[in-house]
Amino acid sequence: MFKLSKKSVALSTAALVVAGGVAAYAWSVNATGTGYAKTDTTQSITFSNDTLTKLWPGTAQPIGVKYVSTNQGNVDVTLAPRVTSVRKGGEDVSAQCPTTNFSVTPATKTLNLAPTGEAGPTPVGEGNDPTLTLATTAPNECQGVTVTISYAPAL
Repeated sequence: MFKLSKKSVALSTAALVVAGGVAAYAWSVNATGTGYAKTDTTQSITFSNDTLTKLWPGTAQPIGVKYVSTNQGNVDVTLAPRVTSVRKGGEDVSAQCPTTNFSVTPATKTLNLAPTGEAGPTPVGEGNDPTLTLATTAPNECQGVTVTISYAPAL
């Protein structure tokens, strides 16, 4: 059987206090240095849309925008979609059916696009599709045309 004297208890307590002090000191470190961070370059995003077939004067249809993004993370993009050409049979007919007969709403839309990788076109998401409208005053020359919609970023 061991007998503890007041002297051994005092030494044990002192050892615990010293050990606790060392542990606390180990977490208090001052350091200097230089850190570096590198940003990635945003990759281009490709847009496409569904083909609309039943558009007549005074009607509107959602365009059904899809995209491909090979970026590593989400990218905020503000688009300003607009009709840039009107063609029929491969020929420019914008003199007979001006692009002003078509409107795309909303005029601008900010989207937060997740990466798609090489998986192929991905819808921009419900409620985010712009709408193409043909004016009620559109001339007969607008029948059977193909319009090109540009998804240029808003500046």
